[in-house]
Amino acid sequence: MSFSRRVSLQWIPDQEDPEESTSTYVITSPNNEFVDIRIYSTNYPYTTEKQEAFDKVFQWGITGVEEPIEGTSKVNFKHEISTTEVMESVKTGKLLEECRGEPDVGDFSTIEGSEDRRETGSMVNLETGRKTDYIEIWRSLDPINHTPHNEVREPKETTDIPKVLVMEVNQVGFQGKLVRLGNWVQALVLNRSTKELHVIRYHFDTLLKNWVRLIQYAGIDFPTDFAGNVGDSVMIYCIGILAD
Repeated sequence: MSFSRRVSLQWIPDQEDPEESTSTYVITSPNNEFVDIRIYSTNYPYTTEKQEAFDKVFQWGITGVEEPIEGTSKVNFKHEISTTEVMESVKTGKLLEECRGEPDVGDFSTIEGSEDRRETGSMVNLETGRKTDYIEIWRSLDPINHTPHNEVREPKETTDIPKVLVMEVNQVGFQGKLVRLGNWVQALVLNRSTKELHVIRYHFDTLLKNWVRLIQYAGIDFPTDFAGNVGDSVMIYCIGILAD
């Protein structure tokens, strides 16, 4: 399990220097289920009732499962939902299954003199539409003590066990995932019939004793605590629709 922030992105050879125009967090469960939300920094936090077009607010959102490739330092990020594929489906009128992208494989390595990690690979640059080599720098954070205003790195040793919650949304017409780790939770859900996307990122403020909404896009109100067992159902609500 991990809670990571992307520090920078660099397109090779298009960019001379790395940069970061988003607030990108990835929350991964002990079973390697993940929610990856990349919102443009100019829009963050985003909790407005008047919702803009998804691609004007977010760079990318992904849910899926991380699959380490045995014998290598590579990870295959198996996408269950990719917002770029959803946007392509909306734009072209094609079925979502016809808009699937290529495998998303990243090669990870350590950085000398740093606790951050380097990821290299090749993917489509959304600004140019071309498949391009990239370098991403990732930082592992403490899911209990990190806050929106105070960065706390993942401790090398800890006795604190973060609370973990993973919810699968698998209802007729809906698909998605919620992952909570410690005091942070992210979710991405797709209404397959309307192609509407629902996104959240919440942080539990231990002083205020409540959840602070950093991203609330579209209408689903997600539970952040669930006392059930694997396979149990929970109700979630969105505008005009009830799903479990």
